Amino acid sequence: HPNACTQASDGYFGSKFVTVCVSGNEHNNIDTTGYQVSNQCMSLIRDDCFVPTLDAPELGYIKESTNEQYVPDVLYKCKGEYGIEVTKLARPLPLEYLIVELTTTTPKRPKPTLPGGRGEPFPVENRETIGEIQSFESFIHYLDQQKGNNFLCVASEFHFLYFLFTTNVVQLQEYLPQLCHAICNQDRKAADEWKSQKHWQQVEQLIMATSVPSPTSLGTPPTFPTLRSSGNGVWRCQHCTLDNPAHITNCAACGLPRY
Repeated sequence: HPNACTQASDGYFGSKFVTVCVSGNEHNNIDTTGYQVSNQCMSLIRDDCFVPTLDAPELGYIKESTNEQYVPDVLYKCKGEYGIEVTKLARPLPLEYLIVELTTTTPKRPKPTLPGGRGEPFPVENRETIGEIQSFESFIHYLDQQKGNNFLCVASEFHFLYFLFTTNVVQLQEYLPQLCHAICNQDRKAADEWKSQKHWQQVEQLIMATSVPSPTSLGTPPTFPTLRSSGNGVWRCQHCTLDNPAHITNCAACGLPRY
C-alpha cells in the first residue's frame, strides 16, 4: 500500500498501512503500540528479494542469486558473543530490523471523516458480547432520530453504511457505490436522488410495515404488540412466517424484529 507523495521522485514514499496493537501496560492501563514496515522492507518485497522462513516467524531470508535474478548481498549489524559489533549476511534476517515503531495517540477533539447524523450514534458492528447490536430495529431507531436532517448527513456514518452493505433484509450492495460517491464528494443533491430511487423506497416500506415504536425521551418503557407465537416455545415472524426460537429477538431469515 504505497503512499502517494509529491515530494518523492517516483511519486510514492512509505505506506499508510499500519498495525496497531491494543493491550494492557505495566500500569494496568490500556495502551496502544503502532508498527509499520520500513521502506527498505517494502523495496525488498517489491523486487522479490525477501521471503519468509518456514519454521521461524521472527526471521526472514534474503534470496540467493540465480540465473534469472541477481540479488545483492544484504548485511546487518548486531552485537556478537563478546559484545562486539559484527556484520552478518541477512540469511536469515531478524524481522525487527525491518519494523518501525510509530507514535500512537488519540485526539482530544476528534474530527471523524464520517461524523454521522444527530442523536445517538449508529451501533458498531461485532459488539454483540457487550450488548451493542446492529439490527433492523437499531437501524429504524437511528433514522427516527434524523427527522428533518438531510440524507447526506444521515448517511455519512461508517457503521450505518456497513449495515446497509451487510444486511440481508434488503439487497443494497449494488447501489451503495453511488451513495458512497455522493458522500465522498459531499454532494447533497446526488444523495437525495439516491434516496428517491426504488431500492430505498423498499426500505421505507419495510420500516412502515415493521412499526417499531420509538424509545420515549421520558423514560417510559415502550409498549409492544402481542407476540405472535406458533407454540412449542417458538415465535412466527409476521413478515416471512419463519418459526424462530423464543430466545432470539430478530428473525433468522429476514432479520426483522419479532415485535
